[in-house]
This record gives sequence, structure tokens and C-alpha cells, in this order.
Amino acid sequence: MIAEPWPGIPIRKGNRKTRAADIAEGTWPDLLGTFKPHDDRHTQSTSYLSGLPKVIQMDRRGHAMQGMDSVYLHVTDEMRQRLCDYLEGIWRQGLAAPYAMAPRSAVPLLNEALIAHEARMAQETEEAQEQVTSGSNT
Repeated sequence: MIAEPWPGIPIRKGNRKTRAADIAEGTWPDLLGTFKPHDDRHTQSTSYLSGLPKVIQMDRRGHAMQGMDSVYLHVTDEMRQRLCDYLEGIWRQGLAAPYAMAPRSAVPLLNEALIAHEARMAQETEEAQEQVTSGSNT
């Protein structure tokens, strides 16, 4: 992908020996200059989604199942819910670290996420205390 027009257009090059990463000067590198958005797909495939059924992994990446699997395997609502729960857990873990360092941020979007994280933690604490209280009353 190259950056013009944003968010990018596919790189078309007849020479297959040229890797897209080698000519993708306009893509979004990380601080080290090596990360590309496509790398997220590899991360999700190898670590995040490894415990989920292959059919939901393929669906998440936008791939179709091959061969007879495409006939017999389908994504169920339960699989989608497991995926959502798993990704939300990762999101919450990702907010816990910056929240521990500073519960507020000058970056508006992060600040909103941190405030929501704090409210969710307070609600979960309150619910846990109610369970303890109701358990001791029986």
C-alpha cells in the first residue's frame, strides 16, 4: 500500500521479488519503522485467536474456508460471542496498564476509554461487594 490517496492504494508491481514492505515508504510504520497494519493479522492469527475454532479465525481475517470445510463449517452466534468476549478481554488488559500509570490522558480518545475503564471497574467492584453481602446474609 502507498499512502496516497489515504488510507492507501494497493501496490501493483510486476516483479514478485519486490516485497511490499520494501517499497511501502508511505505506510504506517511503528517507532522502529518495521510495523505495518497487515502485521496485526499475523499477531491475531498466532496468539490472540489461537484458542478459537478455525472457522471464526478465518472469518475474522476476512478469508473463506477452503474445500469441503466451506460447505460444512459455519460461524455460529456462540463463536462470535466467544470472539467478542476474548477481544474485549484483550482490550480491558490493554487499558489496565495505562490506567495504572495515569488514570487520565491528554489524548481525548484515550481519556474517554480510561474513564469508561474506571467506571467499569467501579461497577464490577460494587457488584462483587453485593454478592459478598448477599452471600453472608443467607
